[in-house]
Amino acid sequence: ISQGTIQLTDGFAQVNLDTLFNLPEGTFVKITSKVSAFTSNETDWNQVRGRVTGNILTIECVVNTGCPTVNYMVIANRHI
Repeated sequence: ISQGTIQLTDGFAQVNLDTLFNLPEGTFVKITSKVSAFTSNETDWNQVRGRVTGNILTIECVVNTGCPTVNYMVIANRHI
């Protein structure tokens, strides 16, 4: 589980999960499965969504001109 806060720029932000966890590139994909992302716009009422593709968490706002602050949480199963 990882959680954090990020400021969107023009309604968009990305987080490299390998970098976030200080892992070599590609490690997150190798050690996890069933990844889910949850987001919450803490600035206004505009909808935001998050998705994880590979090791990149992408967060988008329905309004691309805003810069909301978004809380996020990523949950994944870890396989050893």
